[in-house]
Amino acid sequence: MDWLVILFLFFVITLITAALFCGWAVWAILRFIIRVLSGNAPARPATATSNNLNTNGNGNGNGRQPPSLPASANVTDLNTVRCARQGCWAHNPTAARFCRRCGAALPSAQPVLVRRAAVW
Repeated sequence: MDWLVILFLFFVITLITAALFCGWAVWAILRFIIRVLSGNAPARPATATSNNLNTNGNGNGNGRQPPSLPASANVTDLNTVRCARQGCWAHNPTAARFCRRCGAALPSAQPVLVRRAAVW
């Protein structure tokens, strides 16, 4: 008898979940259709092609500056490298190959000769 109650509860919970999901899906589709018909359709994201670069050359195509690092970021950290591109000068981690702000290639790390002395 207990297994029958458990089976019944399982099916009831499954049906409720399915009904909620279907309701959410219908609401999302209707909301999208209303947004498209009213002219408030979501904008398509810009791709980084040469024809949509703005004057700064950062590739977002909207004419605005990309967001900078937060004010709380430690910009004097020794583990950062500055972008050499004029107008950007953003601080990036030393392991980064490209600037996080403008996307320009960062200089690669230069090997340093270390002279080791034998210690007895």
